[in-house]
Amino acid sequence: MTSPGVPHWDAWVAGRAAAAVAAAAGSLTRLGLRRGTRVGVDVTLSAAHLPAGDPDLGVLPLLAAISQLGAVPVPLSAATTREMRRVLAACRVDAVLPGSGMQSLAQPATGSGAEGDPAGPGPRPGTVQGAPGEVIFCVPDGPEGPTCRRFSPATLIAGARTLAGHLGLAADDRMLVRSSPATVAGFCAALAGLSAGAVIDLRPGPAEGVIRRCRQDGVSVLVDTPAGFAHLAATRQLGPGGVDAPGVRVWLGVGPQISPPVVQRLREVLPMADPVLLHGSAEVVATAAVRIDGWDGGAELLDTPLPGQTVSVRRPDGTETDPGEVGELEQSGDLVCDGPPDRPRPGTPVRTGDLATRSESGQIRLAGRADQLIVAGGMRFSPDEVEEVACASGFVGEATAFGITDENQVQQVVLAVTAPLDGRCRLADLDILLREVLPSYMVPSLVVELPELPRTGTGAVDRHQLRLVVG
Repeated sequence: MTSPGVPHWDAWVAGRAAAAVAAAAGSLTRLGLRRGTRVGVDVTLSAAHLPAGDPDLGVLPLLAAISQLGAVPVPLSAATTREMRRVLAACRVDAVLPGSGMQSLAQPATGSGAEGDPAGPGPRPGTVQGAPGEVIFCVPDGPEGPTCRRFSPATLIAGARTLAGHLGLAADDRMLVRSSPATVAGFCAALAGLSAGAVIDLRPGPAEGVIRRCRQDGVSVLVDTPAGFAHLAATRQLGPGGVDAPGVRVWLGVGPQISPPVVQRLREVLPMADPVLLHGSAEVVATAAVRIDGWDGGAELLDTPLPGQTVSVRRPDGTETDPGEVGELEQSGDLVCDGPPDRPRPGTPVRTGDLATRSESGQIRLAGRADQLIVAGGMRFSPDEVEEVACASGFVGEATAFGITDENQVQQVVLAVTAPLDGRCRLADLDILLREVLPSYMVPSLVVELPELPRTGTGAVDRHQLRLVVG
């Protein structure tokens, strides 16, 4: 039975998706799910662990069913038990579905910021409660630990329909969605396909088999994170004479940036595909879908926000910046989240945490994240300024810059890199280039080559873990 005031998720999804939502709702009702319960769901659950559902659709019908029944779904993807405890506490999860060491739905969750410290009954200051039917998304890698954001079904559906219209999704599309539904952008990318009536497959599978699946299944839209596309580009199937997938018309990157070598390699193998990067943050479903044809992979240009969204660049005092001045991106519209609790009125403008500048003509260029600024040599700068030069050089594959404080309490710039597609880093050449191009205070004191960059459960680079690795 659907709770009053909660939208019928299955009223706008087509065919088997509606049937899967109904089947999951029936199973949850038999399990005794109560209105208002905050239910954590491991998005990596296999079909064998789902109460009911369609293997191709993964946990999406389950999340929709929880919301439809007036409970509050919390999609989760945490890498470690300790991280999971902190996430459960931050989101005030009441119960969790089994999988990856999670507890049973019948048991209360006991997450906290420290091991063995139960969350305890009742609300805690700074945590998200969630109204019936809302979906709570966790940001596990916030600067002060995990934080949560609330999105109403109406906001998520608006985001899905906006994205579907922007990409021209239709009922004859077949989508392979490899991005995690534990992020709001990944969740809405999947919902966009369902809202258009497209055939959708949420089974990620190994990168080595993606192009073959696209070809065999007639995939027309491929959705992944930048890290996923980097892994895809590095697989042997994309080498000279590799198998392409001529039916793919759009590949959609859900995340911050994709390096130019990866973009170039994917263009060789998916020559008919329109490359698009979906930009958003924890505060919004999405800000813009940037077509990156001719784009250099570095700083993003937000030429046109998604329909219904108003975007500006603001100073800390709330006034709009002058052209060329760095400020923080502010967004308003129907794709803005309904939380956190320090903003009681849904729909009010939010600061996304993105740094940006605007030109005389109003064109906005992103310039990194406010919570990732590095302070070195008495100067503040975005790690993007270092990463873009490194990635564009072709001497390395992926690159992430961050600051680390030495024994003298002086912050040093560190650059973690992976091998490029040809398999060999050219660190000496990179060092020469960085010293030629960057101001002295931006030049890394240390460059560390890693097999791969550590990532959070949502696919973002885990800068906290990188600092631990570097020591």
